[in-house]
Amino acid sequence: MQCKDCEFSKVTSTGKRIFLCDPFENIVESQCIIKWQLIKIDQLLDAQSRQLRSQVSMAPLQSKIMKYIEREIQDLEDSDDWKLKDRDEFDDLEL
Repeated sequence: MQCKDCEFSKVTSTGKRIFLCDPFENIVESQCIIKWQLIKIDQLLDAQSRQLRSQVSMAPLQSKIMKYIEREIQDLEDSDDWKLKDRDEFDDLEL
């Protein structure tokens, strides 16, 4: 039996095939589990590729945020630099 002939297979109005089979409840043939696994792997790969595309689109923004944070940290270190210079001068005097 082919999946297209199964009672748990439906076709949407867009032509996409939907499988309503559940390996824990309604297995018609022994090959259904293998086919179901292939369908789930395909869905997993689709989800991973969508996630990768969203991460790629966010990469420029993340890069800008990291540069901004690095500049802020550098500015904070530069503003506290005078404290360290005074301490170094004081340490030199004690010697």
